Amino acid sequence: MPVFECTVEDVTFRNEENGWAVIRVKLDDKKDRFAAVGVMPLIASGEHVRLTGEWDEHRDFGRQLKVSLCESVAPTTRSGIEKYLASGLVKGVGPSTAKLLVQQFGVDTLRVLTDEPERLTEVDGIGPKRARQIAESFHEQLETRTTMMFLQKYDISPALAVKIYKRYGEATQQVMQSNPYRLVDEIVGVGFRTADRIALSMGFPAESEMRL
Repeated sequence: MPVFECTVEDVTFRNEENGWAVIRVKLDDKKDRFAAVGVMPLIASGEHVRLTGEWDEHRDFGRQLKVSLCESVAPTTRSGIEKYLASGLVKGVGPSTAKLLVQQFGVDTLRVLTDEPERLTEVDGIGPKRARQIAESFHEQLETRTTMMFLQKYDISPALAVKIYKRYGEATQQVMQSNPYRLVDEIVGVGFRTADRIALSMGFPAESEMRL
């Protein structure tokens, strides 16, 4: 399947329940723009993404990419970071706050949010309480993305990854690494064959007692 490195210009539609989205993207270093559709949870404007998929000709909307895998790469430019933060993905940060953050920290903004959130109070209008709220929201989004990428490494579809994360939350990696066969009893639509395939891909031995 073809792979495209691109920047998300706009999220046209998003289903919060299953992560299905319609986005408009621009290819890196090119003027080419196109629509992409598929399960892409937490996708946001300004993000740099790596999309894997196949072209499809929609009867009403024309040519678009049907995405099978969406890998998020944090933006590295000032404009990309500002647009990413202004998308509403992080609670407490809108367009004006995003601009102030980037003016203060430049290309280090995301690093500051991750490693030195106490420095957010250096920005006019952000006190200690609001700084904590912003940092906690950013950490939550980062944790979710990290978990989704962890699941997709084991050939778990984005749609199933969303179900798994909704069930286990921040404990997802711990659950999967200890006993992925729990999915059979705890995730609707997951049978033994699916759980077994996931377990084997994660390195669980074929003779594991969990398979019995």
